[in-house]
Parts: sequence; C-alpha cells; structure tokens
Amino acid sequence: MEGSKITIDEIEKMPVLSTLLPYWFWNDTTFDRVETLCEKCKKEIGPEMMRGRITETNRSVISLEAYALCYDCQLITPVVPLRIRDDGSLLSKTQTGWKESRYAPEKTIGLLGQLITLFTGGEK
Repeated sequence: MEGSKITIDEIEKMPVLSTLLPYWFWNDTTFDRVETLCEKCKKEIGPEMMRGRITETNRSVISLEAYALCYDCQLITPVVPLRIRDDGSLLSKTQTGWKESRYAPEKTIGLLGQLITLFTGGEK
C-alpha cells in the first residue's frame, strides 16, 4: 500500500512479521531480520513487534511492507519500503530515492542458476 493511506484496522489484520521470517529464497539465501526505531522514543523495534506483509515480485526479489508498533509510546511507525534480493542485497526507500545495502554475504550462483535466471527472467 505504498503511497496510499492505510488504516489501523488494516495494519491489525496483517500478520506479525516474525511469523513470516525467516524467508528462504530459491537459492537458499535467507532474509531473517528487520529492525527499525520508534519515531518518538527511538527505541529499537524488532519483527516480533511489527505487522506486515511480504510480496514475491519474482523468484529473486520480495517486497516488504511493515509497521512497527511501540506500545510504550502507543505509536505506529511505518518501516521504510524494502526490496530484498536473493543475492543478499536489499534496496530501502529514502527521501531521495533507493539506497542499496547488504543483509547477507554476496553469493555467486552456479551455471545452472544463471541459466534458469536467463531463461525465466527470474520468474518462478
């Protein structure tokens, strides 16, 4: 729901993010942790205190939409939109565009993996 308004009701209906993690890609890369800070108190909030959804863009990329719940401040903090890739990199949305970083060591895919990606375009 990037770019649109979301209601508290909609957020409450989303699963707790820790129930969706770890996420395993087809090549055994694992995305297992996301954290953010409460906008008010700056306390670290982990996936057990977030609600969200993971959308599979294709077999090599997922998008993460999440909202962190700080019960101390009674505040919901949106987590920056993330595009997580199977090569251990991720893109996070900033005010000036997308920033690339790593969540896992870089993997090299074998010849079979390269051929599959070439012929399928990364589709499942």
